[in-house]
Amino acid sequence: FHHIDLFTGEEDWLHLPRRRTMAAAKYTEQAYAKLEEGKAYAARAASDAYIKGREVMTKIGIPPEDLAKLAWVPLGVAVAGLFINCIMLLAWFDVGWLSGYALVDGEPIMAFASLSDVQFGLKGEYTTSVPECAAASGVCSFAALSGDCSAVSDSPGSLFGITKLAKNTLKSDWCTLARAGSAANGLLWMGFIPGLFATLMTFLYAAKEIPKAAYLFVKLDSYGVTEYVQKIILAASWVAFWLFILISMMVYAANLPDTIGIGAVKFESSFGLLRLTFLMVSFCTSLIITSLFNIWAADNVVEAWIEFQEAKLLSAKKALYLLLMLQMVFYLLLSIKEISWEFLLVFICGYYLDAKVRNFMILYLVLVVISILLDGIKIGFMSSFDSMSPGDLFGSIVFLLIFMLKFGIMGTIYLYEREDDSQGNAWKPYHGDQEDDMMNEIAE
Repeated sequence: FHHIDLFTGEEDWLHLPRRRTMAAAKYTEQAYAKLEEGKAYAARAASDAYIKGREVMTKIGIPPEDLAKLAWVPLGVAVAGLFINCIMLLAWFDVGWLSGYALVDGEPIMAFASLSDVQFGLKGEYTTSVPECAAASGVCSFAALSGDCSAVSDSPGSLFGITKLAKNTLKSDWCTLARAGSAANGLLWMGFIPGLFATLMTFLYAAKEIPKAAYLFVKLDSYGVTEYVQKIILAASWVAFWLFILISMMVYAANLPDTIGIGAVKFESSFGLLRLTFLMVSFCTSLIITSLFNIWAADNVVEAWIEFQEAKLLSAKKALYLLLMLQMVFYLLLSIKEISWEFLLVFICGYYLDAKVRNFMILYLVLVVISILLDGIKIGFMSSFDSMSPGDLFGSIVFLLIFMLKFGIMGTIYLYEREDDSQGNAWKPYHGDQEDDMMNEIAE
């Protein structure tokens, strides 16, 4: 720690630490200035968006004061419902419902199936090489592969010499896959109607205090459809939407063939997206029903939300809240590939953070360390990204992000505990005598 004095030419061992401290302080000031500049920019952007939003609402005849009358829980559920319907449409017609190896003249080819078509190869590059699909472009219909399923023969055709297995995927397997896809397609169409109805009705119910929407509910009431009946209809539409998605997945899974040539079949990303919509509809249905009929008091949730808002921006507590929220989003996305029990760890850590119960912190740390060790085995067994299907690639990336977040959360818990210690909130071991003294004081 020294430098050369410009006047004496001698090494100065005293002023360098002070200059380094001044330089560090300067960089800290610059960082805070940049942070304040970013916050000001975000505030301006939010203000501009708010002004433009008010202008749009005024143009369509909804004054700003009416926005305060919106019921925010139904409004959030309605927005989620719109998002759910979009995801459902995205998954519906994609060729990522199922994958497996089909046999074409003895050669195994990776095939991806939708509810009505099959794609051979990751990008459909082998589709036209299949004799029945020579005239197809990218995808081939089940009808072309199976022929007339009412008169299909179980004759295997040409066989291998040693195993005596068929060299081509059986027509009956294509027929079974076609029937499963047709049944799921019909059920999804039946569920899509109550899904759209539920979303629209939830939007209207959220705005029922606004005069333009209130007129509709007054009209319904005049026809004998009371507010309680309206709530029953709204809840029933969400339950119907949930039920049709569940039944469509169960029917599709139960009617699939064991193989489409060689090896077992497995679900792909489109089926995973439908599973994601099922989880989201389950949450939305529960939320709207508890909100409509006041089944569940949200006092604790509101308290936790206020505590999150009041936490300092650059504190370990705020960082821990944000990391847990981010990890929960990743677990939700991971459900496209698989449902993981580890999402329960988020609730355990969240309860520790909200209630300050140190035993839950210990429980979380023990379980998360075990999960990290098991994840390490899974990562070691993981295939290279180049050989993965798009659905598997997406799931693997999300899995790795969750894996890295676990270390970040554990580190933030350590900082949060240090932060609590510095504020005099350090944990103290339990002593029975302390409780006895406290009870004696209360008695006095």
